[in-house]
Amino acid sequence: MFVPVEAAFLTALENDRTLFGDAFEKNVILVSPSTLLVTLRTVQHMWRFVDQNANAMEIARQAGGLYDKFIGFIESLEDVGRQLERARGAYRTARERLSSGRGNLVRRAEQLKALGVKTRKTLPADYAAEEEMGGEMEENLEDVLEKDPPRNEERGDTHV
Repeated sequence: MFVPVEAAFLTALENDRTLFGDAFEKNVILVSPSTLLVTLRTVQHMWRFVDQNANAMEIARQAGGLYDKFIGFIESLEDVGRQLERARGAYRTARERLSSGRGNLVRRAEQLKALGVKTRKTLPADYAAEEEMGGEMEENLEDVLEKDPPRNEERGDTHV
């Protein structure tokens, strides 16, 4: 509360020593012309401090949300990696079924072509090379298995 006459303000404070304290308890500040600017600057600094605290709280809230979003992104990225690995494994399995083992489709198709089947397309080079190597690898693997069958390490069993 602004008291424009300094003498009146001082007289009121001299007559009632509790006046300033009672006003302060009711959230009222008594000011005179000599204390007005200092009081206004103090209030301005307090409001700025309150605003800064509110901004700091909002920054902390948004930082927490950003961190949670970041962790969610990492989890999603890891899930994509796992799915890619599964897809890669499924691709390998499908390709092995297509081009390896006895009676695989690539070998059978090439055998049909060798028997004189008319085709307009040729087998891609990497499948043809796999097919050629696959036969040799299968024969070598069969020789190794016949000589030294795999053993179950825990029981000492042999399986052919």
